[in-house]
Amino acid sequence: MRAAKHPVIVRDMKIRAVLLVLFVVALTVVGFLTHRAGIIGDRSWVMAGDPLPEGVGPPRFRDSIDGFGLHIIKIGHPSLLDQQLKLMKRAPVAPGPTPLHFGYSILETDILGMPFVPRSEYGHVIYYETPEEFVIAPATDDYLRQIHIPSKPLSAWGFGWWRHLWGWLFVIAALGIVWFELGALRRKRDALGLI
Repeated sequence: MRAAKHPVIVRDMKIRAVLLVLFVVALTVVGFLTHRAGIIGDRSWVMAGDPLPEGVGPPRFRDSIDGFGLHIIKIGHPSLLDQQLKLMKRAPVAPGPTPLHFGYSILETDILGMPFVPRSEYGHVIYYETPEEFVIAPATDDYLRQIHIPSKPLSAWGFGWWRHLWGWLFVIAALGIVWFELGALRRKRDALGLI
């Protein structure tokens, strides 16, 4: 009875409830919106760079990428949001292929719908994407010069790797909750006068 009324213990109980609710809500939102593997899995992805300038490259360059490039299927389950929209018959109209872009091909390890470990798969690429796949042609500086595509050196390109690492925020949050619980246990023992 004394423990239930002590202000430090009451405060810790409220903080615990808020932290757990926030953590569960965040995991639910991720599960609802993600296209990544539900438990654990790898997926191929292309990190987007700048679009290629209009009219550069050999004639029918896009057709040659389509015919001789790599077709990477976008593997992943439809998000719960996509499933709900489909059930409501309000799914958006699928867009056509995107313009040609520079990009960087990665293989991403996902756990519980969150990305944790991105690593290079095909490296620098020229690609376009459809709702179902990426169509890529591996690129080197020499290749770009040969087909007359102006570009800064590929080694100078930077990509948003953080977009494929944010799952670690949930690990940090879980460790923060454990740290809070250890502190709450110490504060409870102090409040009750236990050794």
